[in-house]
Amino acid sequence: MSSLKLIIEGQPYTWDHQYITGEQVKTLGHLASDSDLYLAIRDPYRDEPISNHEKVDLARAGIEQFIVKEKEVHIIVNGVRTKWDKPRITLEELVVIAYGVYHPEENWVYTMAYEDGPKQNPEGSMTKDKNPIVFVKNKMVFHGSASDKS
Repeated sequence: MSSLKLIIEGQPYTWDHQYITGEQVKTLGHLASDSDLYLAIRDPYRDEPISNHEKVDLARAGIEQFIVKEKEVHIIVNGVRTKWDKPRITLEELVVIAYGVYHPEENWVYTMAYEDGPKQNPEGSMTKDKNPIVFVKNKMVFHGSASDKS
């Protein structure tokens, strides 16, 4: 069989087999192994999610196009679920989510304990002086406290 063409994130590639798995697409396209891979489908239909072990037939009519969609991340701050779109979060950003405002004055003390975090920071606490920025993952939980020493 001759090489079959496919497109991964807008870049053309060739594959020497009729079928390719999601895992092989990610390897070929240098994508993160935990990324959300989709087979692009024309409107009015929805793009099809492709798992790591799912096979896609590249010999079908047309050139198969694979795309990665960003995972939607939600964090839980003081019991409230909030959408977050950055890989990290600062103490100041968490305080604004939790209390609506951040007071930078010295008499205010903020502490955010966290759990269910990524491997870089699975659990711990944040203060202005200790760990003021942490990496975030979906369903990470933060518990905050604020006090005014005046």
